[in-house]
Amino acid sequence: MSKTEKYKYATVQPFPGGSVHRVIADNPRVKDVKAAFEDLRKDGDYLGAREDHCFPGVRYKFDSKNKLGRDNHFQGIQRLRKGNYLAVTGGDVHDKVGHLFVIKMGSRNSVGSWRTNRVDGLPPEEDRVVSVLDLHSELWHAGGISVLGDVLAVPIYRKNPAQCKIVFYHMKHPEHPQKFKFEIDRPGKRAGAVALARLQNGHFLVAVWSDHGKKDRFDFYLSKSKRILDGFDQNFVSVKAEELKPPIDEEDNQQYQAVNFVSQKDGKLFLVGMHNTSTISPVPDVIKDILKLNILSDKDFADLYRVDLVADTTRRNQPVLVKPKLIEKVVNHQFVCEDQQANFDAAAGVHIGMSDELRIYCAYHFRSDGMVKFNEYRPTVEPVPEKVNAIRDGWIDMFEDNNYKGRRLSIVGKRRTSFKNLKKVTVQGDEFNDEISSIRYQLPIGYTYRLFRDKGFHGKHIDLTGTGKVEEISDLKKLRVNGDHFGDRVSSAHYI
Repeated sequence: MSKTEKYKYATVQPFPGGSVHRVIADNPRVKDVKAAFEDLRKDGDYLGAREDHCFPGVRYKFDSKNKLGRDNHFQGIQRLRKGNYLAVTGGDVHDKVGHLFVIKMGSRNSVGSWRTNRVDGLPPEEDRVVSVLDLHSELWHAGGISVLGDVLAVPIYRKNPAQCKIVFYHMKHPEHPQKFKFEIDRPGKRAGAVALARLQNGHFLVAVWSDHGKKDRFDFYLSKSKRILDGFDQNFVSVKAEELKPPIDEEDNQQYQAVNFVSQKDGKLFLVGMHNTSTISPVPDVIKDILKLNILSDKDFADLYRVDLVADTTRRNQPVLVKPKLIEKVVNHQFVCEDQQANFDAAAGVHIGMSDELRIYCAYHFRSDGMVKFNEYRPTVEPVPEKVNAIRDGWIDMFEDNNYKGRRLSIVGKRRTSFKNLKKVTVQGDEFNDEISSIRYQLPIGYTYRLFRDKGFHGKHIDLTGTGKVEEISDLKKLRVNGDHFGDRVSSAHYI
């Protein structure tokens, strides 16, 4: 891939406003947020998007010689309502520019989980960065972001002297974003991440995580009206880190890189905060090893809080923002990030699917191998349609362990599903030859996926025959062909 000399920025038009321009500004509600959060698998599916000549030189790469990295990396990620697009933010201190990168996952469906698109190197050509936006030439640090319907909230700031704004974009047409006129100005303050929600009374709530040593806190802002276009009151209330339950101690290094609201169908409001326990992130593991740094504390967590708001208070028929009664941690969940594929101190974000399911997407700090890499953490049991009729909607999950546990090779549709030698296929950082022990799949009638004992599509085989419905094999050792089982004995596979 040739190197570009400059970023090629997309043109961003202002949002025209007016009553004829309807803005979708709400997310699906989840029936049981705690259960959905706890059901997320700790291991993520590996995904990637091709760079597509969008990055000049060594920008957004770790380069110790040029001292690039710590202040030039990805910092926020959100899957958009138009479901096969991602928004990714980053800060480039060297060019003093904050960025918004738009990624189109053209090979993936717009609903449901994407599973992996990286089993044999680069992702498909249609999974790529499609545009780059210049967010600000002075407030270059773009942090953790949040999506509410088609509204994207982005914190941009600089550290010295401290200056910050929360800006908002209309992402109905992801490759042609529009900037809203309203923003939240935070002179003299910082913002590491922002969360955005719509309350039961129709107003909108913004939570800004401000990490500044002993001054770590959440700042809350309320919308002026039930129309997002009217913007937000600039007054705010704060909840300090030590006021959370349990309180956050400065020594815990629990500074959130991303925060997202999740609303429950009964009206309860939850907040997810994502972070990594390392004190030196972002530094690649290879550098940590060279410096003999202890990386045992390098763990990735998402914390789920219940936000207990007071009952609506009004003044002249307008809601008044008051300090939340309680922000209490319900549960925390540890996730696995390996192979410089993802890191919760880089970019992380919650996605709420159309079937009320939760997912978390998490990217690594830097691009590498010609792509932007990220993980998808999805539910243990995926919500799927009762029946699929088209192969593009078909999927197969092949698991390392019995009962659908361990690493999994996930495929969608029919492209890149022919594996002549599974030893050459990488699944979550390791080969997958003779590893498959259980399978869950959903294929349309008329399609059959064949698993072979030997590489090169030879030897005894078993067939996964499409019925349109979800089919399961919990233990391949119990499935025998001429007396032989297939547990940990699959070496090649393809559609027939």
